[in-house]
Amino acid sequence: MDIRFAGIDDADALIELDTEVHSLHVQKLPTIFKPISDSKLLREVIEKALENNDVYIIIAIEDNHAIGYVLAAYQHYPETLHKYSQSVLYIHNLVVAEKKRSQGVGTKLIHRTKKLASEIGADYLELNVWAFNKIAHRFFIGQGFNFLTERLRFEPTND
Repeated sequence: MDIRFAGIDDADALIELDTEVHSLHVQKLPTIFKPISDSKLLREVIEKALENNDVYIIIAIEDNHAIGYVLAAYQHYPETLHKYSQSVLYIHNLVVAEKKRSQGVGTKLIHRTKKLASEIGADYLELNVWAFNKIAHRFFIGQGFNFLTERLRFEPTND
């Protein structure tokens, strides 16, 4: 398995992987996530990310096929009255092809992302996990991540 930074030639593979994981989010949270109806727009988003110097896409390749990727962005937060300055490498997406899950692909991608965070001088590596995704919770905790906050939601009714 080869773990490397993605390039523009990887756009089709990234689109395919993103579409696979996005369908799970649409299924589990249909009031938040909508089906992707414009693959051209998705391509533009991915190409723009590949051109952004603060965005890193690390891809896993096996037998000339993409089997997973991480999309992470560097973010710097200046000091405020209440918080210290910090720099974060924020993971927006970690995707592993369904048929390749539980085979070490995610672990290798996270290992390379941790190394990247160190290389660019990030203070922290952070991400969000949806409440329904208990498998991802266990995976990230197993990779050394800790809970920082929990976001709660209430849906008001007209009662």
